[in-house]
Amino acid sequence: MATYEPWSPDQASIRHLLARLASEGGALVAEVSSLLGAEARGRATDLRTGAVLLAGALVALLVGLAVASGAAVAALALALPLWAGALVVAVLELALAFALARVGLARLRRVATPPDETLHVLEQGLRSLRAEAEGAHPPSHRLGQPPA
Repeated sequence: MATYEPWSPDQASIRHLLARLASEGGALVAEVSSLLGAEARGRATDLRTGAVLLAGALVALLVGLAVASGAAVAALALALPLWAGALVVAVLELALAFALARVGLARLRRVATPPDETLHVLEQGLRSLRAEAEGAHPPSHRLGQPPA
């Protein structure tokens, strides 16, 4: 038969443990919210950069389409060298638009991921609080378990 360990005055009281848990929980929430804010600011910067690059890609695309249209018109109206030159410019503009779009979309994809560092810190803090809460009571005194 297991023995029952009575509470002794040198053990922390429930009130003290709950106060400590509330204090450490509040500190954890403050730390996590600060980290989340920092990550959100970083993501906003990446989002803004990606949007600017996509806007540049759109401008380059429009210029490329204008030049390609000019090349088509020139090909019908004039001799071969004029439209060939315009077509080379159009291909270069479209290649620039493609490159800008790829870089911009890559930045936007990075922003769409969850805040990994904040989630990791939150999980680590919760594990620490659980371990401390479980370690504060002898095994026979844990909630949900009958005394041994």
